[in-house]
Amino acid sequence: MSDLKKTKICTQKILDIHKPEMDLINSHTPENQKKLRAAFFTKKLWTPGSTITIGFLATGENIKRRDLSSSQDIDPLEKVVSSLSVQEAIKKIVNERIQPLVNLNFSFIENPSNAIVRISFDPDGGAWSLVGTDHMGQKDGATMNLGWFDVGTTIHEFGHLLGLIHEHQNPNGKTIMWDKPKVLEWAKETQGWSESTTEENIINKYDKNSINGSDFDPLSIMLYFFPSSLTTNNSGTQQNFRLSGEDVMWISKTYHKEDGVSPEVFYQNTYGTSLQSSIDKSKMLSDKFNNPNSNYSNWKNIVFGVCGVLLIILIIVLVLKFRRKREVPQIYNI
Repeated sequence: MSDLKKTKICTQKILDIHKPEMDLINSHTPENQKKLRAAFFTKKLWTPGSTITIGFLATGENIKRRDLSSSQDIDPLEKVVSSLSVQEAIKKIVNERIQPLVNLNFSFIENPSNAIVRISFDPDGGAWSLVGTDHMGQKDGATMNLGWFDVGTTIHEFGHLLGLIHEHQNPNGKTIMWDKPKVLEWAKETQGWSESTTEENIINKYDKNSINGSDFDPLSIMLYFFPSSLTTNNSGTQQNFRLSGEDVMWISKTYHKEDGVSPEVFYQNTYGTSLQSSIDKSKMLSDKFNNPNSNYSNWKNIVFGVCGVLLIILIIVLVLKFRRKREVPQIYNI
């Protein structure tokens, strides 16, 4: 798995009081299966109009900036913030990607000890964040860590701040068919995670009654790359570096801002494409994702069909040869 070592994913910090709400998915009713696209932990949502203070516990200049120049569909801000300090880059990302969509106020303050959200930059600590209002429940130390910097990871962690959960922990258990032994091995090798950390951040699901959203979104900023080799149906996920149309729609809907820009206008102005086109693409990918072997099945049917035709032709040829042999006149010597 050496080619997968560059994959980095965040740990989603859950306070102990909420951990029993994970991995409680026992039924798959049509109603439950309609949940979770940009998926929110409903108990952790902020009150509309809340002011969320944010402080930095360090400068952030010690962490590595990821080079995404060769990646596709990166956020346009990636180039814009490359010349800014990490702190100023984070402020710009929040002000241009989160603030326009929500009826919340983000205030960066000088003294982090007085802040609700306290961001550390520990390169050995990975990337993680408490979820939603859990930030108010931890009075000391960091409530978010960025062990590396890029725009997508920053948006992802602030997605957790809004109450968003990891997309791959969709309560619809049929979404990702994990090969658990391989996942545990991969997470240990690439992330240095224990079995319990891996189960909490990748394998376990949330209680459907605790989540608000719609269907699984393969383009969500809250979804990380997982190779197909980690699944039993050979269907992995892709790395996403920017907000999807579904992300924008559900964030805007959850934290509706009366005088805010519409999701459609925001998406068009931000990414130069329509919100609906992103939603349509998500649906198309989701259909393929939930039927990962459809292409394989089609090819298999074609191969079997061709082989069947060839077999029939071969049988016809043999029959004709046999008949001709029987029809050859016999010459008898008298």
